Amino acid sequence: MSTELTRDQKRINWQPIETAPRDRKIMLWANGAEYSGRWDDDRHAAKPRPYWTYNAAWLGISGIRANQPVAWRELSAGPEWITKL
Repeated sequence: MSTELTRDQKRINWQPIETAPRDRKIMLWANGAEYSGRWDDDRHAAKPRPYWTYNAAWLGISGIRANQPVAWRELSAGPEWITKL
């Protein structure tokens, strides 16, 4: 899969994955789709192998590791009316 961002991805604030924050949940572009996800430092493993994890359970951990994201953006704030509840 190409690591080059398309014009549309740049237009909606997608950034290269190398610049992604690792301290919070963000939106990730992986496997041709958008997912919410986060950095997993895998620190509890005997031999840690850090990776980006995202909500694509059908891939399993090995599938997610094999299909790492190429871009990221901040999570959307959501509709304004939700914050007024």
